[in-house]
Amino acid sequence: MPRYQYSYEELEKVVSNIDEYIIPECQEACKMLWDKNIETFMVSNREDNHLYVLILDLSDENMKIIEDNMKSNSDNYIYDNYRGCYGISVDGITSEDAKKLSSLTSVFKMQDTIRYKTSEEFLEEYRTTDGEYYFDEKTQRVFRKINPSLVNATLEEALEKTNKKNLYIEEEKKVYDSEFFLGWHERYKKSKAMDDMIPKEVKLFSSNKKRMI
Repeated sequence: MPRYQYSYEELEKVVSNIDEYIIPECQEACKMLWDKNIETFMVSNREDNHLYVLILDLSDENMKIIEDNMKSNSDNYIYDNYRGCYGISVDGITSEDAKKLSSLTSVFKMQDTIRYKTSEEFLEEYRTTDGEYYFDEKTQRVFRKINPSLVNATLEEALEKTNKKNLYIEEEKKVYDSEFFLGWHERYKKSKAMDDMIPKEVKLFSSNKKRMI
């Protein structure tokens, strides 16, 4: 596959080899989004005459932020109707355009990852391992039935068999998809803890100062 021409790859793979999947002009913007635990879905490539980054699974806070910005700046903060996701975009593909694209990420806040399953969801899914397929008329989708040999499986057994003991946070009752996304969650917790240490008066002053600039 030619560089930058991939239709879809998992985010972990993209992050670990950014030069293979993302054109240089979009790389800094993507890194700034990733630093806030915001997943990227698709970016422009060499055939496009403008730069864009489409993003997924925004928190409620970040959803409101981008929708508010779309009202005043619909050229740069966008919604892709075809792909059903939000994004940032600039006309042109120069180095200055790349800087502008990166600057558009500054409005977003750090968010938590949603790449996890609750312990109940994880166990329920595990119990369907190698279960028979069936077609659900209501959803028009194919699912697996519960495997009779796993109907009494415990969460501990499921974690052991899937090698995910290290991804289970007992106090949260959550099993994270991978070390990568568990790391994102830990980064969010650290950021939130630091933010909680800042007095409300300081936050309010900082917010007001930004509005005056």
